[in-house]
Amino acid sequence: MFTKIKKSWEKFWMPEIPRQGKSELELERDRQYETKWVWYHTILAIELLVVIILLLWIAVTITVK
Repeated sequence: MFTKIKKSWEKFWMPEIPRQGKSELELERDRQYETKWVWYHTILAIELLVVIILLLWIAVTITVK
């Protein structure tokens, strides 16, 4: 049961990459690149959220005084 759920989850989140004559090494490198890309942009989004919160805090502090 869990393997079936895992397979359907992987199909949903990690669709099959068309081979187009690529070797397994190239496919693995592409997967690693995609993983790094996702983490990089997640970190950027978190940093942006922190900056927005700080700017809102500064704006509220200035307007209250």
